Amino acid sequence: MTVRKFTGHDLDNLLAMGYYRMQQEMFTRNVEFSHQDFYDVFSLRTFISPNEIVEKHSVFKRNNGFSVLLKEAVITSEIEDLYSAYKKCALFDTPESVSDYLFGKYTKNEFDSHLIEVRDGGRLIGVGYLDKGIQSIAGIMNFYDPDYRKFSIGKYLMLLKIQFASQRGIRYYYTGYISSTYHKYDYKIFPYDSCIEVLVNDEIGWQPIKKFGKEELKSFGFLHNLENQV
Repeated sequence: MTVRKFTGHDLDNLLAMGYYRMQQEMFTRNVEFSHQDFYDVFSLRTFISPNEIVEKHSVFKRNNGFSVLLKEAVITSEIEDLYSAYKKCALFDTPESVSDYLFGKYTKNEFDSHLIEVRDGGRLIGVGYLDKGIQSIAGIMNFYDPDYRKFSIGKYLMLLKIQFASQRGIRYYYTGYISSTYHKYDYKIFPYDSCIEVLVNDEIGWQPIKKFGKEELKSFGFLHNLENQV
C-alpha cells in the first residue's frame, strides 16, 4: 500500500492541530474506548526551553549508570522480546508487537523516526520511539523491562526525548493525550507541568495544563457536551 511521505513541516502542522500517529497514519481523536467505557481525551505537548537541563532531574540521575544509544528507528528480535515481556505486565491493552504498533498493514515507514535504547551493560532494558519534525517531535511509544520498574525507565525515556529535542533546538514534544475522567495517561503530565500544554478545543487552542486542569477540561469534552445536549 502506498502512503504519502510525511515531511517535517507536515508533522509539525498535524501535531499542532491535535493529530496523532497510529501505525503509518495520522488522525484526530477526542474520545477513547477503554475498559468497556468511553472517555474524553485531549492532546498534550511539552514546550521545550533551549536551556532545558533534564540531567538535573532525579529520574535522570537515578539512571546515570545505564548506557543510552540513539539511532535510526529499527525493529529487532531483541526489541520485540523486550516488548513481549513489557506487554505481559502492562495494565492496559497494547498491540501484539512493536511491528503491529508502528506499521500494521503497511510495510514502509513514512516518518523520520528515531530509536532510543537504554542498556544495563549488554542487557536491553528500555526502548523509546519518536518521530522528528522541524519544530516538534512526537513520542510514539516507550516500553521497558519489568524487572527495572523501580528505575522509572518510562519517565527516563521521556526525559531523553526532551534532551533529544533540546539539543536540536526543537520547541515541542508531543506526548500523546490525557483524559479528563480516566487516569491511564496521567503519567504524561511529566516532568515540568508548568511547561505542559493541552489542546482544549479548536477555539481556545493550546493552553498551560495548570490553567486547564483535568476538572476544568471536563466541560470541554465531546462526550460531556453530547450528554448535556440529550
